[in-house]
Amino acid sequence: MELEHQMLVSEYAQNVINNRPLKYGTRQSYIKIIKSLGIWETEISDLNCALIFDKVDQMRSHNVKKNVYICLRSVFKDLGIFNELPILEAAWLAVNRRVCIGVNTTRGFNLRKVIKNVFHILICRIEGVDPFAVVEIGTIDQLLFGN
Repeated sequence: MELEHQMLVSEYAQNVINNRPLKYGTRQSYIKIIKSLGIWETEISDLNCALIFDKVDQMRSHNVKKNVYICLRSVFKDLGIFNELPILEAAWLAVNRRVCIGVNTTRGFNLRKVIKNVFHILICRIEGVDPFAVVEIGTIDQLLFGN
């Protein structure tokens, strides 16, 4: 999509966000993300991936970085200026190369089950047993307290 005249990010983003079938919360989130990056009053011609990488590198949370990239790729996809932004996966707790246990804190999780699964895999790994071949290695209390 070619822009006929110089346009601010705010004008373009408002137009795109309001004309797409997005949920209200997503619209608000996208605007908040773009404003938080400090590019809201920037001209679109001044945007590039290097500018975004500099801003995102200052962020601490993996999930915030992931959401920023999703937002920018979505809002500016017709312009193609952020096609090179990475696609970050969800944060995972890697136990070993074959098994990963995901902890999604936004939807809640059963911490007891997560801990039990982690201990199960670690103990199987220490004992040299395939974690998939073992159905049950004990209760969480047995694992944690030796009861």
